[in-house]
This record gives sequence, C-alpha cells and structure tokens, in this order.
Amino acid sequence: MEINWLAEVEKRKDDLLKDLEGLLRIASVKDLTTSTPEYPMGKKIGEALDYVLALAENEGFKTRYVI
Repeated sequence: MEINWLAEVEKRKDDLLKDLEGLLRIASVKDLTTSTPEYPMGKKIGEALDYVLALAENEGFKTRYVI
C-alpha cells in the first residue's frame, strides 16, 4: 500500500496547525529553577513533552517517558 503523504497532510492541515500552535504556545525553555525529578529540565519543557506525548497517544501510538 502506498500512501500519498501530501494528500494526507492536506486532509489534516487544520488539525496539524492547531497541534503545532498548541506546542508553540508552551515556552519550553530550559529552566533549572523549576526542575523536579519528573521534569529535570524544568516545568515548561515537561509541559511540552506531556503535550507531544498526549498528541501521539491520541493518534494511537504507545508512548512512555523514560528519565
């Protein structure tokens, strides 16, 4: 089975842009002042990671966060 990736992107364009905008709204800059064992690079980077993992899970991917 061959996939026409351009056609797939066109069909999902609005959703893809919405997801990208959601990720870009997170100021994911390394901030060790907000570092925790769960988020060693800081809270905002952790939020961005959680956001992307949730997107992947919603698309049916199995994800896991390994520290």
